[in-house]
Amino acid sequence: MCDATTAIIVSTAITAGATIQQGQLAARQAKDAQALNKYLGDEKQKELKAERDIAKIQTREEEIERRRILEADLDAITAFNKGLESTSIGAIKGEAERLYELDVANLRFNLGRTESGIARQISVVKAESNRPSYANQIKMGSYLQAGAQIGEGYYNYTTTKTPPKTDTTTKKTSSNGSQGFGFKQVN
Repeated sequence: MCDATTAIIVSTAITAGATIQQGQLAARQAKDAQALNKYLGDEKQKELKAERDIAKIQTREEEIERRRILEADLDAITAFNKGLESTSIGAIKGEAERLYELDVANLRFNLGRTESGIARQISVVKAESNRPSYANQIKMGSYLQAGAQIGEGYYNYTTTKTPPKTDTTTKKTSSNGSQGFGFKQVN
């Protein structure tokens, strides 16, 4: 069995070592979490950019479809212009062109809103995925805590340490020449 001072030293060393090991493990986990967040953020950004590209393509296809419908309407108006005055036909064609332009403007406005929302989401994802991991701070904190534990262990060691063995009894010589503690011998 060991004495109290040895137990304090061993206990302090084990506690400080465990604290450093826990700090290193937590720092590793923080770095791994940061790497995972960065990967997931990059994937989310790719997904959002793909959504933006799809929205552009759909808007362009919708514009082409609207243009095809307009041209079909204009062809139909031209084919059935019998009995209509040329000013009426011109007004109908002009109104059809105006409605087409409004449709295209509306499509482009909605595309702009979609792109703006996606750009906002991309910037949020980018900011979240580029957050620092604080792994070095975690590791430094564990070293500081281990140092504090060592200091506390040293303090406990010094307060419980047995003082050095010294002779606390002083021998006095009595008046009759015998060694003793100041008492007179009675014959």
